[in-house]
Formats: sequence, structure tokens, C-alpha cells
Amino acid sequence: YLLSGLLICGCCGAPYIGHGARNNAYQYYTCQTKQKQGAKACSANNFEQGKVEAVVLDALRDGALHPGVFADLVREVQASLRGSQVEAEGERAVLEGQLVELNRRLDNLYEAVESGSIPVARLAPRIEQVSQEKEALDARIAALPEAGTEPLLDIGDNDIEGWVGDLRAVVERGSVDERRGLLRAWVKRV
Repeated sequence: YLLSGLLICGCCGAPYIGHGARNNAYQYYTCQTKQKQGAKACSANNFEQGKVEAVVLDALRDGALHPGVFADLVREVQASLRGSQVEAEGERAVLEGQLVELNRRLDNLYEAVESGSIPVARLAPRIEQVSQEKEALDARIAALPEAGTEPLLDIGDNDIEGWVGDLRAVVERGSVDERRGLLRAWVKRV
């Protein structure tokens, strides 16, 4: 049953489960509450397996797997990635500015130690604190992606049409497992 776990009862919110009738000659989806507790617990209708699966697969094929809709999705993802790259570059600039300031402070502390103007015992805790701040900042900078190292894919209309064609082929001719996997990737609930 392709829609097991995805098809949800509009009456009680329970999932629909697949079951056979008349020695499995007919396949249906039934509300789990209705199946286990009877029609008094939930009055939802049963759905013929072939018909409800066809409706959902057609909606997926004609909705999300339409070249125009898929192209819009690709553009949204790329815009989001560009925004993340810009955000990371801005964060890197701020952190590198803070690192310059910490290095300047450490240099000043080391100069004070070298000149003997302040005893080492008084400066050691401060040097340790600033050094730890610097290490933490270095780690944060290292965790950021390098600017321009994650280029966005140049995705054209031909690419999109190819992908959509491949996904539509799965909807139309894929095995049960392939179609189930596609549904799980694109559909949260029906």
C-alpha cells in the first residue's frame, strides 16, 4: 500500500491502513480507528486502493513534478543557498575583525610582560583568558565554509526537464518501492 502512513483520516486523525476484502480480491484503505473500533468510533469512508493512489500520484505528477513548479522550487533553493553564503561571508568578516582585535590585545599584554611594567603573575590570568577567547574564535571561523568554495549549480531548463521526466517515469512506471520512496520524499500527509 503506497499511502500507508501518509493517508490520514479527516474525521478522527488516525492513519488509514490497507486491507483486503473478499479473500483479498479487493484492496481498500480504511481508517485505523474504524477498522479496530468499528463505525461508531469513526464514520470515515473506505477508499479503493487503486483509485486513491491514482489520485495522489496524479496530483504529485501534475503538481510538484510539473516543470514550472519544479523550476520554482529549484530557484527558491538556490536563493536560500545564496542567502546562506552571504550570511556566512558576513559572519566571517565580523569574526575576523574580532580576531584582529584579540590579537592586538594579546600583543599589548605580551609587550607589557616583556617591558616588565606589569608583573607576569598579574598578567598571566588575563593572557590565558584572551588566548582562550582567540582559540574559540579561531574554531568558529574554521567551522564556516570558505567563501566561494560551495558554488551553486548552474541548473538550466533542460536539466529541470530531465529531472522531472525521470521523476514522472518513477510515478508512472516505477516499482512499488520506488513509488513509495518518491511519495515519502515529496508528500508529508494526505
